[in-house]
Amino acid sequence: MRITLPFAVHKDKLILLLILMFALLFCMPGAAGADETEEMHLSTFLVPYRSYTWDYWDNPVEGPIAYLPKRVITAGELGLDSLRQPRDLVVDEENNHIYIVDTGNNRIVQLDLDWNVLRIIDGFMNNGTWESFSGPSSVAISVEQDIYVADTGNSRIVHLDQAGSLLRILGSPHVGHEDMFPDTFRFRPFTIGVNERGYMFVLSEDYFEGFITIDADGIFRGVIGAPRVNVSLWEYVWFLLSTEEQKARRNLFLPVEYSGFTLDDAGFIYATVASDEGDSIRRLNSAGGDSLKRYGFHRPIGDVRYTNMWQQSTYYGRSNFVDVTVFPLGIYSVLDRTRSRIYTYDDDGHLLYMFGYRGRGHGQVARGIAIDHIGLDLVVIDDERGQILVFEPTDYTKMILQAVEHYNKGEYLQEEAVWREVLKLNANYDLAYTGIGRSLLLQEEYADAMYYFKLGNNRSGYSRAYQAYREILLKQNFSYVMTGIALIVALFMLWPRIKARLGFREQTAAAKEAAWLALTEEKGFKSRLLRLYHSLKYGLYLISHPFDGFYELKYRQRGSVPAAFVILILVTITYTLMRQYTGFLFNHNDPSRLNIIVELASVILPFGLWTGVNWAFTTLMTGKGTFKQIVIASAYALIPIIIINLPMIIVSNYLILEEGTFYFLFVSVAMMWAGALMFIGVMMVTHEYGMGKSIFTTILTLVGMIFTIFLGLVLMNLLELVYRFANEMFTEIAYRL
Repeated sequence: MRITLPFAVHKDKLILLLILMFALLFCMPGAAGADETEEMHLSTFLVPYRSYTWDYWDNPVEGPIAYLPKRVITAGELGLDSLRQPRDLVVDEENNHIYIVDTGNNRIVQLDLDWNVLRIIDGFMNNGTWESFSGPSSVAISVEQDIYVADTGNSRIVHLDQAGSLLRILGSPHVGHEDMFPDTFRFRPFTIGVNERGYMFVLSEDYFEGFITIDADGIFRGVIGAPRVNVSLWEYVWFLLSTEEQKARRNLFLPVEYSGFTLDDAGFIYATVASDEGDSIRRLNSAGGDSLKRYGFHRPIGDVRYTNMWQQSTYYGRSNFVDVTVFPLGIYSVLDRTRSRIYTYDDDGHLLYMFGYRGRGHGQVARGIAIDHIGLDLVVIDDERGQILVFEPTDYTKMILQAVEHYNKGEYLQEEAVWREVLKLNANYDLAYTGIGRSLLLQEEYADAMYYFKLGNNRSGYSRAYQAYREILLKQNFSYVMTGIALIVALFMLWPRIKARLGFREQTAAAKEAAWLALTEEKGFKSRLLRLYHSLKYGLYLISHPFDGFYELKYRQRGSVPAAFVILILVTITYTLMRQYTGFLFNHNDPSRLNIIVELASVILPFGLWTGVNWAFTTLMTGKGTFKQIVIASAYALIPIIIINLPMIIVSNYLILEEGTFYFLFVSVAMMWAGALMFIGVMMVTHEYGMGKSIFTTILTLVGMIFTIFLGLVLMNLLELVYRFANEMFTEIAYRL
């Protein structure tokens, strides 16, 4: 029986639903200023950002959220009047302390792990006189719980004991070591770290030579880890061509400076490099050598591409790391100043996950300046808003960290089980497939290991699994393999006798010439097909007898335009097949991006540029070849690419990485052979140039091709501008009418 409720009940429910909807709207973060409006569209209450990793082909792959906002610590919550431009954060989990460098208020705030203020250190007694800090930028805690403060404004390092009493003041290290510092050097320490032996590592503003090292006795021990100078070829050439006055006005080729660092439990320095287009993070040993592992798909540089992914950011440019924190097992998280994102890598340099987003909404960071961790929680200082944000890991992140822990302990079966759970949450997580493949490899399940390594785009693991799998197959089928090889050798040796028995006789050169002349005079579709067949077959003779072959190609019409176009089509098919079916170990193309038009253009356009530019130049340089002859000769020169690369597609599927040298050798031979035939056939035979003039004309043709491409790009840009202008004019007229 259907029961009809009174309208009043429905009306009450509707009113209640509307009230709940308005309540949810008002619970969301308030609108930001005009300059932040574009950043607020992701400011949802629960998930204020997206999480992703980068796949093998530089594509962002969205995944589950790695961390969620847990708590926002404000000055009011701490019972303080304000936090003005806090610059540094140090978590001393062993002693249950947190230190915040409140730079704008010239003090150090010490808290417990529950965020209760224990004390405020804003100065110290020095020989009966109270001295205050001036713009402190960093703090470090030793194993004895001594406090080292980088007192930037006062150009010194202040060493206090755990009670806050002064132990010593360290001034500029260049005193007594002036030869090791530039004349303009001014000691302004902005980051400091202390290892277990009491050695201090200091970064000073506007000092580009690396870490200033001071031992436990306060003695300067040198500088380590100077960043490399990255100078582009264009910058170097421009510098050489500049006048002395221009050189004096230009900036020096200085290395970029470090932006922050932390020390791990083993004493290694994990340092972030500001505005470096190379390695944005380094792991320095005591000698300053970089020992960071970079075995992931990409170097640990944050965002691989700087596009506006998912339309969620107006902050463009490469990731700019500003600080780093290191977990156990070598896992480290890096804070990106550009977009306030946090990237976490394992000890081998694989990106585990990322999260974060720049903005002023819930869980967003306006301007991240420092990062540390409490357990698995991540703590970030937002110096623009004077807040501290705490993020907690999701179950997805905990499983990833658990799998990494099993891997480091050698517990591969447990690792496999955890990775399979991770895949239930994120089927596109490449590292999980690698972990499962690694476990199956140790269990000698080689075929299954190959399958998972391929899904994870792990070529080194796939190669190891395939090598073991191939050895097993060869042992099982050794007799069949050897019998097949023996039959092929026997057939090759006995082939002349077999041909004689079957009555095959090799035609003489005169007979071949007469047959070809007769065929050229015949008409009809069948005759045209036969001529095309013999023209293509002639290419096999030409590639081994280039001078005679190209001579007959030109003067006896052994080639044809239809045959040339067939060869070009075959070359296109060859490259298309290579792109799709080359063995996994040697194929680095994204199979989802195959475009037959692009593949066709990649052959036809360079070929058309070569033939067109060559004809244009050689016409002016007394070349004796016509455009038709240039096209035919150039096409026939490409035959080695077909006859070598097609078999190598098959062979590449049966090689391991260590045998890849043979694959690349044959592919290179095909290109060099085709290039040599192009040079001989077009320049020396078709145009009848000498060696010197052939080389000069070849170089001129290549330069002309580059210039033609440049003109084409300029023309396309001009046409785009004209189109935009016409479109704007049409739109304006349409609106006015």
